[in-house]
Amino acid sequence: THLSLNRCAYISGKSLVQIAKVAKGLRALRLEGIDIDDDALSSITKSCRNLEVLRLRGASITDRGVSSLSILANLKYLYL
Repeated sequence: THLSLNRCAYISGKSLVQIAKVAKGLRALRLEGIDIDDDALSSITKSCRNLEVLRLRGASITDRGVSSLSILANLKYLYL
């Protein structure tokens, strides 16, 4: 399954965490232009372990957020 929330102005980090909890089977997640932080990204990676494609262009993440991606064993494409 794929989910694209590119440039959705009203999506918050808390909203993304809730979406990730119910969408554990996601294979592709596109969050370009969304202000996502390290904590939200960490929660997403813990819930959506099957992600193969992750697009985060424009996200406000640091090295800590990037390191949380290491648990995504199936990740093939990462766009920062």
